[in-house]
This record gives sequence, structure tokens and C-alpha cells, in this order.
Amino acid sequence: MLDKIVEMYLLPRFPNLKQQLKVAKINVDPKAFLQRALITALSIGFGISLIIGLLCFNYNIHPIFALLLFPFITTLSFFYIMLYPHAKIIHRKWEIDREVVFASRHILISLKSGMPLYDALLGAAEGYGEVSKEIEE
Repeated sequence: MLDKIVEMYLLPRFPNLKQQLKVAKINVDPKAFLQRALITALSIGFGISLIIGLLCFNYNIHPIFALLLFPFITTLSFFYIMLYPHAKIIHRKWEIDREVVFASRHILISLKSGMPLYDALLGAAEGYGEVSKEIEE
């Protein structure tokens, strides 16, 4: 049942998810990612609603309040989880921006000293974090 919900309703609403997961280096199928996000959001919504329901009993508030908040909390949690690939992309970009100057300088110095381009790239493929990973690929 969860497969059908994800395929029919959620997957068409996130057409760029496959590319975002690829750029973020998250090796998960978009359908599987959406299923995990939905299950996690439902768990968070249930847990927080349960806590709010228990607090309602302590403060003599009708517990239907917690039940009414469940869809709101679940939806909010789902969209928060869906921001993860974008956050990962921003973090990778920041890591690359931080190291690209030093890797470029390493390549430039190697080339000016007469080293072949292949060897210069091999040298820069170590010790420069995300830039080294991209050069390796």
C-alpha cells in the first residue's frame, strides 16, 4: 500500500529528486527515499502527537487537540526530511569551494615544474577532501 501511495502521489510531486540524490551522493532510489521519508514523518508525527496527548491529560485539555495536530506535524516533518538532499548538496558545495583553491594551486605548481597533467591530477586526488573525490571520479 505504501508503494502505491509513493508511486501515485509523491513521486510525481518531486520530479528533481533523482538528480538531487545523485548530486548529493546519496545512493538511494527516489522511491525508496520517499518511502523512508514518509515512514519517518509518520513516526515523528505519532510520537510528538502522543507526547502532546499525554500533556493534554496533565493540563486538562481535551486530547482531541493532539489528534488534530497529527497531520500538521507529520506534513511538517515530511517536508523537513525532504530538505536533506538539498542540505547535503549545499554542504558538498561548501566543502568543494573551501578546497578548490588549494587543489588548483597544487596542480598549477606541478604543471609549472614540468610534471605531466595526469601525474598532477593524481597528486591532487589526495588530501583535498571533496575536490579530491571529484578529481578521482
